[in-house]
Amino acid sequence: MTFALHALGSSYTQFGIFAPNLMRQFGDQRRNLVVTPLGRGGTGWYMDEGEADFFEVWADVARRFRLDSERVALTGYSMGGYGTYRLGTKYPDLFGRAFTASAQPARGGWVPPAPPFDPSTGRATADTNTHPLLENARWVPYLDWMQAADVVVPYVAARAQQERFDKIGLRSELWTFAPGEHFTTFFLLDEWRAARDHLGEARVKRDPSRVNYAFLPDDDRPALGLRHDHAYWVSDLRARDLSGDPETDPARAEIDARSMAFGKGDPELQRITSARGDEVPGEVTSVEGTDWRRIPSTKPKNRLKLDLDNVRRATIDGERARLDGDEPLRVRIQSDGDGQMRLDVPLPRGAKVRRIDGPPLSAAGAAAPEVSLDRDGASFDVGEGTREYEIFVSGGSGSGRGFTRERGPDL
Repeated sequence: MTFALHALGSSYTQFGIFAPNLMRQFGDQRRNLVVTPLGRGGTGWYMDEGEADFFEVWADVARRFRLDSERVALTGYSMGGYGTYRLGTKYPDLFGRAFTASAQPARGGWVPPAPPFDPSTGRATADTNTHPLLENARWVPYLDWMQAADVVVPYVAARAQQERFDKIGLRSELWTFAPGEHFTTFFLLDEWRAARDHLGEARVKRDPSRVNYAFLPDDDRPALGLRHDHAYWVSDLRARDLSGDPETDPARAEIDARSMAFGKGDPELQRITSARGDEVPGEVTSVEGTDWRRIPSTKPKNRLKLDLDNVRRATIDGERARLDGDEPLRVRIQSDGDGQMRLDVPLPRGAKVRRIDGPPLSAAGAAAPEVSLDRDGASFDVGEGTREYEIFVSGGSGSGRGFTRERGPDL
């Protein structure tokens, strides 16, 4: 299934009327259902009730059709491009690939380095900006089409998005078109083959070797069931410091979780400088971006590494992260402050824990007083700095046994 999110002031009929070829190329030619939610109206920005509407539509479609949840893509135009950035970064484990056209990175206008703002009210809208959340798209490659002379969406905002994608080494492309006009150019051409090829099968990554998730607590809407606190095998995220101005400088927290049990290293990056595909609408004046040449294999290790930035609480699903409690298990936690971390992984009877790196222990002979073990896992009282622990069974630590549990495919 491919979601096609409509623009500001439009409705779910936008693509069917003004871009029928998009429906054929994204739908028929990829054997996909193409779904356009109304989003509770033409100006909802896929936030709040509009965000809830997106999932209500998905549930309604699922009741009526047999869907393949492993093949879901996300696309949108203008305000729908913002929805594509928003939903793709807040729920990255639901989508395989994303495509935006003339996309707004934040609600309203954004001319960096100033904060975004809503032209209708003059209010700054930094709490809606997807720019500080782009690391969440580690496993969701983005393609953005933008017109250099767009008078509605500032081109500098698209450049800022791409520059950050490049800086953090994530797969993304920015295609710049000239000349062009925001409201009609892409629809008059109605040629989307290159974007169709980018979306491809759009296979969802379920359990990756590394999870990055940044979140803005001010953007949660618990009353609507919208709490952005989980992705992949990381959940129950809470921020420690909630201070900050939602309009100009909202509170932000981030977890970077790596499981070494997958046997995967950091991607080898390559620059993108040319358009892909034979069918490109209009005149492409520049292409820039980052791709992954390959992800090198490493020796699997029963080890978890966590970097916590303003994170007060987090839970890790150890089994989905391919960690094995029956083997010596190492956990390294780096944090900028106090918090709590829970690792859910079955542990054998007699499991123990010791700190192998970090500040000196206050109690002589204490193993690791800030960690408690039970049969279902380990609970950590996190402190500022870096600490590393080993969880083992008596006689198992240092016994020379390797991590030999059979690994499944890295889908």
